[in-house]
Amino acid sequence: DEAQITLTEIGDTAIGNPYIELISEDGTIYHCKPTTNKRLVIVPVEPDIILAADNNNYKLSINNNGELIISNSTLTENTAPWGGGAIYNSGGELTINKSTLQGNTAQRHGGAIHNSGELTITESTLTENTAQGDGGAIRNIEGELTITESTLQGNTAKVSGGAICNRDGELTITESTLTE
Repeated sequence: DEAQITLTEIGDTAIGNPYIELISEDGTIYHCKPTTNKRLVIVPVEPDIILAADNNNYKLSINNNGELIISNSTLTENTAPWGGGAIYNSGGELTINKSTLQGNTAQRHGGAIHNSGELTITESTLTENTAQGDGGAIRNIEGELTITESTLQGNTAKVSGGAICNRDGELTITESTLTE
């Protein structure tokens, strides 16, 4: 069976500590908190946990040199009005490990991820993501993007970069598969 978790809120507690609130189908509420200043680690107890869309807002956004690590997770069917259907990384450090980003949509660029920071993807799958502009799976603008031992398959963009659009950024792909 698949566990569904919906991201419902990103905010601060009464004492000013940042958190992300997740609610599972059975109503269980989880607060994920940073382990150090500006660092948030999401590692589900069960590898089948999914962060799923419930409206047209960014599900995860990293700004101002923040750090986010996503491991053994699935981000699916998220939608963003601009860029980064599942994740918008503006100047932060994002690591995705052993995870799946599937069926995410951006009305403009980066169907799954918009990156203008540092992004490392390892042993992960990005599939069936869509952008109305550039970068069906990822749009990398003046960022640093490294992809290792990963699969990008069936991603589409109406303008350019079915899988990846790299503009003025640094791109390294090693031992990975990119297919239509």
